Formats: sequence, structure tokens, C-alpha cells
Amino acid sequence: MNLRIRYQKAWGDTPFAFVNGTDSYLFGESLVSTFTAPNERVWFARYDYDFAVLGLPGLLFTARYVKGDDVDPELLTTRQAAALRLTGEWERMTDISYAIQSGPAKGLAFQWCNSTNRSIYADNANENRFIMRYIFNF
Repeated sequence: MNLRIRYQKAWGDTPFAFVNGTDSYLFGESLVSTFTAPNERVWFARYDYDFAVLGLPGLLFTARYVKGDDVDPELLTTRQAAALRLTGEWERMTDISYAIQSGPAKGLAFQWCNSTNRSIYADNANENRFIMRYIFNF
């Protein structure tokens, strides 16, 4: 069991700059939102549980919650931006994954990610992703 709480504050008149299609080092970046608005304040909580302690090695559960607020609405151009300072945006994500531990399929992993994002200055979104990974060792 592992619980982490983090805080991030941006300063400036523009969103955090990064090349489109890439990831940043910001911990608030999530499945739907980047939480990189001008002057945005971000609170982040993450809880991880490894089911190995219950005798189920390879099964992992993660829950994350990200809340962004305190954005200067004058720096945004959307119609709904004026209310952003009060309510901001939030995203809740849950992941459950399983990695095969032995045998010919060892290293094969499956992950289901679910995300709910609510924002007053961008479109709300619900997203599900199913990811299958296999690690090749050379």
C-alpha cells in the first residue's frame, strides 16, 4: 500500500510549453488533461495497492485524483473561463493491471485504465483504455 500527495504551481501568462504528442515531467499530466493552464495550481493524490500481499503477485491497483484551480481567467480565451478560478477542473483515474509471472507468457501484461475528467473550460471526458504489453529481453 502506498499513498502519495503532491502539489504543483505554475507561474506565467501562457500554458506550460511542450511539443504536441509528447509527455512532460509534470506529475499532474493525466489521461485526458495536462493540467498546464497559466498560473494553475494542481493537487495530486495517488494510491497504489499490490495484491502480492494477498497472494496474487502481478495484480496491481492504482487510483489517482488530480484537481487544478487558481487559473487566471484573463489568460484564457474561452467563454467559460471566468468561473475557472473558483471551480477549476478535476480528473479521477483508476488502473488495474496484471502481469503474468511465469511460464512461456511471462512478461505479458494487461492493463485497464478508466478516467473521468470534468472541466469548465474544456470538454468533459470519460475515457477507457485497454493496454497489452510484452517485454522482450535480448
